[in-house]
Amino acid sequence: MKHSFVRYQLPAILWAIVIFVSSSIPSDRVPPFVLFKFDKLVHFGVYFLLAFFTYRAIRYQSRWPLLADHALLFTVVLIAVYGATDEFHQYFVPGRSADLFDLLADTLGACLLVAAVWWKGRARPAAQAE
Repeated sequence: MKHSFVRYQLPAILWAIVIFVSSSIPSDRVPPFVLFKFDKLVHFGVYFLLAFFTYRAIRYQSRWPLLADHALLFTVVLIAVYGATDEFHQYFVPGRSADLFDLLADTLGACLLVAAVWWKGRARPAAQAE
């Protein structure tokens, strides 16, 4: 248990910081990169990964059992709230803007992760019954 924070919670915190720092860069300082044509796909992937780290952080903590018991639900809620605050933050960054479709892509990334975890959890007991 001594290393559980480093293993489970710290990655979520660090990735959230990476997102915040990245979204703090004014648009004229962002290097041109072909992948940015797929902005919504980038949002989807970045927040899918944040959802992965957040799910693990919530699921494998013991301080709040209710959160751990409903980790999938709380993951989607936290990611949607974080995505909304990030979009609000970008409204104040030069050359950036708040975009509802970015928030939608962020939240869909979290929803896909949650659906995959849920599906994997449902498939496992069926396989063990055979």
